[in-house]
Amino acid sequence: MIIISSCLAGIDCRYDGNSFPTSYMELLHDLITSELAISVCPEVEGGLPTPRPSAEIVEGRILIKNGEDLTKSFQQGCDSVLKRITSKKVAPSLAILKSRSPSCGVSTIYDGTFSGRIIQGSGLFMRRLRQAYPDLKIIDETELEEYATWLRSLLSE
Repeated sequence: MIIISSCLAGIDCRYDGNSFPTSYMELLHDLITSELAISVCPEVEGGLPTPRPSAEIVEGRILIKNGEDLTKSFQQGCDSVLKRITSKKVAPSLAILKSRSPSCGVSTIYDGTFSGRIIQGSGLFMRRLRQAYPDLKIIDETELEEYATWLRSLLSE
């Protein structure tokens, strides 16, 4: 089983109400529809609307620009997604998550100043996923090219 951020597979669930276009969107969508993968959006599963104000991690909390704290919703979404993943009979073999996201950022996130500055760091869901599955390979959309051939081969099996 592969875990895929919903927005990378063409599902309009990002804060701005859109998906995140990549040249691999159709491939990711096909993996989900073939049930080789599951799509996840911890923010939506935590009850947040689409669209919604952008959020960033600020001193360990997830806030929107006006200071409203969305940490609880993000945590509830992570709990929901992890419960769904662990209910599957097969452990995940790969996770493909959206870079820079306060939920899914693998190695980079926004710095919490709402200035567009990027820093090293991970989103809440990425950290929780790593705790639950320490050996799981987790990548973001910038690394998809390295995995595309393997992912396509899964669809032809």
